[in-house]
Amino acid sequence: MTMGKAYEELGEVKVENEKLRVDLKSEAELCQNLKKILNELHLNAAANDKMRVERDEKNQKWEQESRGLVLALDEANENNVDLEQIFNVLRAENKGLKVHLSVSQNKCSMAEKKAKNPKELKDTDLFAKVDEGRWKVEDQLKWKKEEFKHLEEAHDKLREKFEISKNEWE
Repeated sequence: MTMGKAYEELGEVKVENEKLRVDLKSEAELCQNLKKILNELHLNAAANDKMRVERDEKNQKWEQESRGLVLALDEANENNVDLEQIFNVLRAENKGLKVHLSVSQNKCSMAEKKAKNPKELKDTDLFAKVDEGRWKVEDQLKWKKEEFKHLEEAHDKLREKFEISKNEWE
């Protein structure tokens, strides 16, 4: 082998060596980039896991709140039904008292007519009793009306709360 050939081969080896160095350098850079990407993926996975846990906690909290709202709505509905029943009972009682008052007033007016008639002065005691009964009925009616008014107000407030709860639920 001649020196020229040896130099030529040495030159080829140097060129090949330089190519390998460039390849090695690019492979090392690629490896570093892949490590960075892998680290970013690990960080993203950890962040994703953290967000998933937070989401699950929020979902659980919302489900509990929803259950609480459903219970409150059911309770408000039950109260509303109870108040409507009371309202209907009081309305019927009020009608009965009005009828009773009307009858008492008729009896009272008849008693007044009889009292004006001189023949029937002996019925004064009856007139007094009827008048006293009328006053009692009127007094009862007054209290029942006031009680009815308070129940209507309570019913309106509960209906309002129910509508607010219903709107919040929706």
